[in-house]
Amino acid sequence: MSNLSANDPEDDRSPEGTSHPPNRRYSLQANRPDYLQSLRRASVPSLRLESYHEKNTASATNDNNDEDSGDDDRVIDIPSLQRQFASLRQFTQSPLRRVIVEEVEVRMKEYSYRVPVRVDAPSIKTVLNTSPCYVMMELGRNLLEIVMGRKKVRESMDCCGGVFLAGLLCLTCRLLLNTSSSQVQDIFGHYEDHWILRDINLVLKPGKTYLVMGPPGEKQIEEHETVRILLVTLADLISKSSSRSQGTIEYNGVSLQDEPNMILQNIVSYVGQLDEHAPFLTVQETFDFATNCRNGPKSKKAGADESEEVLSENLTIDGLDLAVCRETFVGDANHRGVSGGQRRRVSVGEMLVGQNPVACADEISTGLDAAVTYDICNSIVKFAKAAGTTRLVSLLQPGPETFSLFDDVILLAEGRLVYAGPIEDAAEYFASLGYRPPPTMDIADFLQSVTTPDGAMMFDAEKSPKNEHYSATDFADAFRSSERYDTIVAEQSKPLKCNWSRAKLETVDEENHEDSSQSNSHILPEEIKRQYINSFWTNTMLNVKRHLTLLKRDKEFLIGKCIENFGMGIGMALIFLQAAAFPSSINGSENVAAYFEQGCQVEDLTDEVATSYDKLLAGTYSSIFLTAFHILLGTLTGTPDEVDGRGIYYKHADARFYQAGAFLLGRQISQLPLLAMEIVAFGLPFYLISGLAYEVRAFFVYLAILVAYKFALKMLYGVLAQVCPKKANVQGIGTFLYLLLTLTGGFIVYPTAIPRYWIWLFWANPMAWVIQGMASNQFLSSKYDGYACYINGSLITLGESALENPRGWQSEGGRVWIGYTFAFLLPYTLLFGVVTWLAMKYIRIEPDRQLVDKVNIGKVKKSEEFSIPFIPVDLSFDSLVYEVTASTSKEKLRLLNEVSGVFRSGRMCALMGSSGAGKTTLMDVIAMRKISGSITGKIELNGFGQERISFLRSSGYVEQFDVQQPELTVRETVAFSARLRLDVKSPAIGDDSTKMKFVDHVLEIMELTDIQTLQVGSFEEGGLTFEQRKRLAIACELAGSPSVLFLDEPTSGLDSRGALVVIRAMRRIADSGRTVVATIHQPSAAVFEMFDDLILLKKGGNVVFFGELGDESTKMVKYFEDRGAKLIERQENPAAWVLRTFASENSSHHTDWAELYKSSEQFSIVQKQIASIRDSSDVKNKVTFSSTFSTPMRERIRLTCQRMSTIYRRSAPYNMTRIVVWILYASLLGSIFISSGLRKESDSWTEDQAAALIGTVFLSLNVVGTTAMTMAIPVAKRMRDVFYKHRASGMMGHNAVFFGMVTSELPYLLLISFLYVVFYCATAGLFTNTANFFWFILYFFLHTSSYSYFAQCFMCLVKDEKTVGALQGVWIGLNLFYAGFVVLPQNFFSFFWLGLWINASRYALEGITFTQFEAISTPVEATERSPFWFFLGCASDKTTEEESCSGSMIEYTTFFFGGRFSASNRGIDVGVLFGWILLALFGIWFCLKKFNYVNT
Repeated sequence: MSNLSANDPEDDRSPEGTSHPPNRRYSLQANRPDYLQSLRRASVPSLRLESYHEKNTASATNDNNDEDSGDDDRVIDIPSLQRQFASLRQFTQSPLRRVIVEEVEVRMKEYSYRVPVRVDAPSIKTVLNTSPCYVMMELGRNLLEIVMGRKKVRESMDCCGGVFLAGLLCLTCRLLLNTSSSQVQDIFGHYEDHWILRDINLVLKPGKTYLVMGPPGEKQIEEHETVRILLVTLADLISKSSSRSQGTIEYNGVSLQDEPNMILQNIVSYVGQLDEHAPFLTVQETFDFATNCRNGPKSKKAGADESEEVLSENLTIDGLDLAVCRETFVGDANHRGVSGGQRRRVSVGEMLVGQNPVACADEISTGLDAAVTYDICNSIVKFAKAAGTTRLVSLLQPGPETFSLFDDVILLAEGRLVYAGPIEDAAEYFASLGYRPPPTMDIADFLQSVTTPDGAMMFDAEKSPKNEHYSATDFADAFRSSERYDTIVAEQSKPLKCNWSRAKLETVDEENHEDSSQSNSHILPEEIKRQYINSFWTNTMLNVKRHLTLLKRDKEFLIGKCIENFGMGIGMALIFLQAAAFPSSINGSENVAAYFEQGCQVEDLTDEVATSYDKLLAGTYSSIFLTAFHILLGTLTGTPDEVDGRGIYYKHADARFYQAGAFLLGRQISQLPLLAMEIVAFGLPFYLISGLAYEVRAFFVYLAILVAYKFALKMLYGVLAQVCPKKANVQGIGTFLYLLLTLTGGFIVYPTAIPRYWIWLFWANPMAWVIQGMASNQFLSSKYDGYACYINGSLITLGESALENPRGWQSEGGRVWIGYTFAFLLPYTLLFGVVTWLAMKYIRIEPDRQLVDKVNIGKVKKSEEFSIPFIPVDLSFDSLVYEVTASTSKEKLRLLNEVSGVFRSGRMCALMGSSGAGKTTLMDVIAMRKISGSITGKIELNGFGQERISFLRSSGYVEQFDVQQPELTVRETVAFSARLRLDVKSPAIGDDSTKMKFVDHVLEIMELTDIQTLQVGSFEEGGLTFEQRKRLAIACELAGSPSVLFLDEPTSGLDSRGALVVIRAMRRIADSGRTVVATIHQPSAAVFEMFDDLILLKKGGNVVFFGELGDESTKMVKYFEDRGAKLIERQENPAAWVLRTFASENSSHHTDWAELYKSSEQFSIVQKQIASIRDSSDVKNKVTFSSTFSTPMRERIRLTCQRMSTIYRRSAPYNMTRIVVWILYASLLGSIFISSGLRKESDSWTEDQAAALIGTVFLSLNVVGTTAMTMAIPVAKRMRDVFYKHRASGMMGHNAVFFGMVTSELPYLLLISFLYVVFYCATAGLFTNTANFFWFILYFFLHTSSYSYFAQCFMCLVKDEKTVGALQGVWIGLNLFYAGFVVLPQNFFSFFWLGLWINASRYALEGITFTQFEAISTPVEATERSPFWFFLGCASDKTTEEESCSGSMIEYTTFFFGGRFSASNRGIDVGVLFGWILLALFGIWFCLKKFNYVNT
């Protein structure tokens, strides 16, 4: 792979920053002492840039500062730790609680590991190639290939675990839980083996620390996958099936093949990349829980020394310097707690508790600065040396100070071992191959770059056995031929200090048996064979205590839940005010009581009595249903949050903290108080206000049923939280279960109306049993005692009649059905508890890892130069002051203090300083990104004052965490930016083809040409790497041909190689004459060398230095050394050196560098430059634009609509899921009436069937609308956030994105509505005529659109999805309660009529029922003396036994809604629905225009 210099020989400043031709003068560092050697000689290397601030932050949040203040400055040194470990080794207890302290030596012998990588995946997924037809076609094709022997079943399931049965289970789950064809293709696609590790030979010695490093992968596996696989392989956290691995890994001479009963988690600990903790546990409690799980619960024996009891735990806390914050909550991103660095220490310490002999820590520096990384690694190294344990640590960008802490370095490249040995010998080894780092590059950066194409810049063929740059294979072969490798092989054959091999014991010569005690062989300790230290019940109680503590401390959640349930209980009950009371004059039930008291005479059963009876039943059953529905809805909405807790469980399960069953049982037991609180808070007011039986026994039975019901639902939905990959899957499948439970629960469709083929769902439905139990509890209570009469010779009580007639609930046996309810719910809970346990034990949902085609990173295809003319800008700023008001007082805080400087065209300027110094603040102020606070001072472009419109159009701003649309390709993303930002009025641009030529040029500059057809993707579902996203973000800004480019932390989160690629692209931009300004945090020497100028800030926004860096930073170094700074050493990073210098850590005396700068010549030079630019200003160089945007509004709207259409077309998880799920919903709801729809027209429907038909229409509107709103919210948020970025860059206004969001949603809403109506009518038999069919589609489309557009409106109105959830709940609740079905219009009290008349669902329900039912010729037979019978006037007719009283479906519908709904309201129905949609659209437009949820 060629490098940039080969392509651009005229560029004398190598982008790699590591090239030094032989005739180039080295910097003054060349003759200085070696920095790495200085660090290795120092007893305690120093790196204290921001650790003190971190400790102070922790102390500020500590609830017991006085108690722990004495630990602040305590230093835990190695001798002190060694003495404590000696005490620990002498400490003995029962064998079950003995701490493993034996030393373990690990030997890897020719170990290789492979993974299957799919090579035939489609580059772009759309709604079409993920359609159900495509799914079935692909499934059939792959199954045919398997049957015919062209494809092996094992190949299809290898990605699921490697073992056939496990793969079969995984395959089945994935097919059941996913509706997209992408998952089917992933299962049956063509895979090729990719070897991540190849022929690794290592010996890991006790008491030594190893730094594991590797360059970014350039093939199909994401960055550092090789290093990660090495660590998790050692920790036994990855499949080691024979089909995936070769070679052996021995622990004290024993491998898993030799001892299958050996539990490696008792030997090796693994620290992952993520900090996943319970936020409301303190640091001490987190360690206590880990200690109790790994070493057994703390016991207090008579005479036992408690300090010895917890010695191991305290050693870990002290060794990691966490004593200062031991009583502080750990916290997380949403809850205040310890600092980020301390939370990382907790992650490390939690896994080190128990003193496992070996520990692997994977990229523990992610998201941390160099100082915090140093502190953590320093603690790990001290701990390992004191305890005699082995530690392996991988780091992204280790600084020289951190690098110097370790004993050995293990360097991998493309899965091969290229070096393993002492860190001080690494440079000399590679020098023997012809590679030497320049004086400004530290050894860590050198090692990460040497095996990449950038290594060619440091290659000297005259001093190398080869004449060209080594490949990864060449490096591996060279190492295998080296003396260092021979040493490793020799170590592998040496006798072990402690050998656990059974074979060695069995081969002891019997004649020398008496001397066998002198052998190094030992029996494998029993502790290492133990699956878990504690018993099942001990771990269960530990989990109960832990979860109760978390629940108790989450006061905001508890208070919120209490208020929510209490408020919902009151609000819902008011709608049913005394509707279930008996006897009562409010609901007319006193008429029913009188009828039964008078003996149930037929002539007494008047229309008034029948209506009162029907109203009593409606009020009672509606109250019961809404209670069950509220609990179901609460369980549905709360389940997705359980997905967030899986990471903590996986971490603990991998470390063998506890059994899966103990965790599940402990968590469920701890939830009982919360469940009881929720049930009482809701049930008490609802029960009393709605008028349910005022009887003590009935009330407590009611609460008991609800608690059992809630527990059963949590177990049912808990299965989804364990087996579904994402929250969206949980929500989708959970909504389907919600529909299924509601449909077959006996309220929407009465038990008597449920067809035979679905009746089994009714009997297996917990909601149905709950309604049965609560109805029996209500109607068979003492309130209904004494109301009985003989009908047709049989004694019938009012309660039995209310259960049986007309809804068909069970009454035989009386209250025994309450017992049956509990008898069903308890086994139901146990069944799904077992299913959840199996899922937790055997199914592991891992995050998707990116698989991309091989790309040539770093290789630029030289093509014809093409550029868009721009005006070079010298940006000057003078005496900038920025102040904000403090959040807790009215005090003014000054964040920038009279900052002056010049950013010159064609140069790169770095903004540096410690955290809180104002780096990003300064750049945001200059870039006009601040929307709050007061700004004073002057900002000028080429001597002219800054003007907002012109500045936004002439500048670009790359955010630290940029937001892009994952569905678009790289090229489409850049092209959209170019089309919107390049001025069509410019003569140099002309037409669109010119813009596309410039896009090609930008892609080449940013090294994106080879991946331009790849979709951007997301971190959750795969896509571009983090480094590629950085370059894409820069390309999007460069596509507008800006004069000035700002970048916020462009290298954060990248390894040294990735950072170098990004900075190299920035260098090319600056070389084109543009001004480049970037904030940067402790860059590597190679990255720092690429900058021309530096502005250095300290806290308070004061300038410490501003000026030219000079060749290899000589001017900056000379400035500080001349003023008393410690001399820089060879291979010391100038960027880190200068930060330590002005922090007064290495200075011989305390110096106010800010005041010193103001009196220096550097400051005078800056002032002269500002004055010179202002005095020499020429109107020809003035940056000015006549319009706000580069393109006309019509063009902006067209481009945005095209972009949104493409996004929706490729949003397969969104649109394809909607299509499939809604077709399923329609088929399920319509299937209730399959048998009725197939009947002849002479047949009739019962009243129950007619009511069920209305119920399914209502349920269709409710469920589909809820699903539409839920699924639209995250999509709208992503589009909104991208729009905020585009608006801030001056690309577009709110009108364009408004039209794009609205028009892109419309076709899919129309298609889905059409498909839903077709499938519903086909299964329900409702096809009548064409006009009615299209009326159905129109109403359904309008109703669904109102839900979708209000989802977009809510997302644009508020900041986050959590707040949107509250608005969504209000909207859904209003449309549920006031639609006219759960509470019939005639049963509303007058003060609730307003909700009925303004409700969207009410008009959709009215429109659909009256347009569809008017053409149905099937009669509805009225039950004798029912309210409908009286409504038809049958009482006055002379009907005979042979004749039945019946009416049309439209008559029944009019009766059902009490005459409040009418077919004549068709125009009003359409108009109101259109009005709601227009209101939502106006809300979207207004919110996009007025609100901007950006933290500035």
